[in-house]
Amino acid sequence: MNHPVSLPTFFGRTRWLPIVTVVLLIAVGIALRFTNLTAPPMDVHAWRQLRSAAIARGIYYRLNPAFTDTQRGQANYLSVVYGPLEPPIMENLVARTYLLIGQEDLWVARLYSILFWIAASLVVFFLAWKMTSLDGAVIALAYQMFLPFGVSISRAFMPEPLYIMWMWLGIFVFYRWAEKQSWRQALLAGAFLGISILVKVFAAFMLIPAVAFYLIAKFGIKRIVKNYQFYGMVALSGIIPAIYYLVLVPGQSGNYLETWSLPYIHLLADPAFYIRWFHWLSGLFNPAVLVLAAVSILFFKKPERWLVLGLWVGYAIFGMTLPSLINSHNYYSLPLVPIVSLSLAGMGALILPKVVQSGKVWQVLFLGLALVSIGDASIIARKDIRGADYTAQAAFWKNLSDKLPDGKYVGLVADYGASMIYYGWRFISEYPYSFDIDMARMGGRTFDFTNQAWEFFRSHTSGYDYFLITEMSEMSAQPYLHDILYGYFPILKQDKDFIVFDLDHPIKQPPG
Repeated sequence: MNHPVSLPTFFGRTRWLPIVTVVLLIAVGIALRFTNLTAPPMDVHAWRQLRSAAIARGIYYRLNPAFTDTQRGQANYLSVVYGPLEPPIMENLVARTYLLIGQEDLWVARLYSILFWIAASLVVFFLAWKMTSLDGAVIALAYQMFLPFGVSISRAFMPEPLYIMWMWLGIFVFYRWAEKQSWRQALLAGAFLGISILVKVFAAFMLIPAVAFYLIAKFGIKRIVKNYQFYGMVALSGIIPAIYYLVLVPGQSGNYLETWSLPYIHLLADPAFYIRWFHWLSGLFNPAVLVLAAVSILFFKKPERWLVLGLWVGYAIFGMTLPSLINSHNYYSLPLVPIVSLSLAGMGALILPKVVQSGKVWQVLFLGLALVSIGDASIIARKDIRGADYTAQAAFWKNLSDKLPDGKYVGLVADYGASMIYYGWRFISEYPYSFDIDMARMGGRTFDFTNQAWEFFRSHTSGYDYFLITEMSEMSAQPYLHDILYGYFPILKQDKDFIVFDLDHPIKQPPG
């Protein structure tokens, strides 16, 4: 929209072409995400998805009078064992939808995540159109809809699609406010930005630099500090999340940073950290696309260029704040998808008019390459979604739970026990995995399993009746644990998929 009217356009040559193109991109993107819609949510980050599923179930059971007090009590207990991370907005929405449809169906959560991602994608499309051109907007939308990494995470039962939707709604309204400036738009932008930070506080990392950079580039500091609407917007965007994070769950955010940020700050001085980070992102996005997106920032006009750059800087600050997780949890990089998409709009707005000017052959060539790229991305995404059927896994946890005697359990089970909590209705306290110990070592902790193995073991098993193992590889990864369990405790039950040790009746007296 910032380009001259006379500039040739690829997708705007007829009235209906852009409409048909956008509808097709959205429709195919939705159909792709509907693949295996009813499959158990164990395809990506099962612990994170099943955590949300258990919380939603607890809310549903509390709201539904059809369940007994015993059922409500157990569902509620299994929903609160995780502790708060962010407000359960998504879980409440899903639980109340269960009430409307009369049953608990996890596909509801997938459907909501998909809808939130589609809404965010349309906002990115319209923002890219305003900041560049229709051609650039179509490129942004296509990338947003068909990046395989984005397809898989955007259908998961996590708060990421929800907070990204509110984040981009906030950015869009903020951009409109900067153009025309009215109290209505200022307060609406503040509300949307505040809701996004409420849903997940990490949104603030991207939003603060983007807003600051853009306003300084467009108006200068002197005009900003004299603008009362700006203060209203900032106040509202801060008050909404502050009510939850500072009043309702005080200290939770600080505890999170103390656990996952401060012990790992030393990694920021290691060049290898940044190399690993880039390699990690290359596997999610493709390194060539990342480079093109970064270069594309130069093709935006000055104020918009600084907004896009602020988003990139915000993501970088976010990653450096959580150096222990940014290279291990791919959903932490999901907000980078719309940032890359918007960035590519700058290059798309520059290149596609050149394609139009170059004649029919180049136009057909471009269209063919675009269709092949979208088709290839769709095949990869669909293969990832259909790559594993977790129906048998869900049944396994229910059957295993039925085989286990009553009692208090600790152990090494898949997904930190989330699968057992949701499908088996049984809580298993987490015993540290070998990679948890490796992570703690990276954060500066020391472990002496030669002289203090029993002390470590007792600190995690005291008060429990049974030790359950389904992750058999951990026995070889933690030799001291193998020696303690097999040397001192009887096997109560055993199968090819699990072992239960009886901690209450040792076969010989443990030391100390």
